[in-house]
Amino acid sequence: MATWLSALAFTRRNLTNFFLSRFALVGVLMVPMVLLIALGTLYSRAVDATGISYMDFLVPGICMQAAMFAAIASAWTLAADRVSGFHRAALIFAGAPQTIVSGRILTDLCKYGMALIVIVAVGVVLGFRIHCGALEAILALVLLMAFAAVCSLAYVAVGCRIRSLRLVEGVTMAPFPVLFLLSTAISPLENYPSWLQPLIHATPVSVVSEAVRGLLEAKSSSLLPALLWLAGASAVFGVLALRGLRTFREVS
Repeated sequence: MATWLSALAFTRRNLTNFFLSRFALVGVLMVPMVLLIALGTLYSRAVDATGISYMDFLVPGICMQAAMFAAIASAWTLAADRVSGFHRAALIFAGAPQTIVSGRILTDLCKYGMALIVIVAVGVVLGFRIHCGALEAILALVLLMAFAAVCSLAYVAVGCRIRSLRLVEGVTMAPFPVLFLLSTAISPLENYPSWLQPLIHATPVSVVSEAVRGLLEAKSSSLLPALLWLAGASAVFGVLALRGLRTFREVS
């Protein structure tokens, strides 16, 4: 019980800092909305002409992008807190490093929840519609939140193990364009060259986004590939994060 109370205390502290940071607010809440409006405005007519509602296709992809944006500050914050000595001081009261990590992941999920509300609200205004029942919609939300948690865990693992703030910034920003652009987040698979389609189809962003689209459009599709990706990534990044926790008590 005390561990969870400590984690909630860290979450409150992290959210307070989040709301006080204009840069963080813009990155988590405004960037996905701007991308949604820009891409929807530019490509809706062209894609709609092919028989696909582009806004129905785009919103799940932007939700995936928002998960990465919501979690990316985790590595920066963890690295900065370690350099400043906050971790060493906080652990005197919190006891276990896991509380800091739990608080960080809970913070990212709260931020992502706010981003989802903004994205869906703007998407509905632009024409996005949900074509499934309540159960499928809930499952889609669970998948998105699970993906956000995995993203958070990945960036937490980076922040736990890398000491240099500049290196952390470079490492966390580098995978984003690759994972996002080499996927079906914003463009259907058929728009990619045939030789590249197998790779695009197998990337984690594509797998999870297609599973979410299948649920929201009430189409029969297997959730197994998405669940396998999420479980595998959780195991890998979980181990890395746990090994990095020991650095919290080391002198910076």
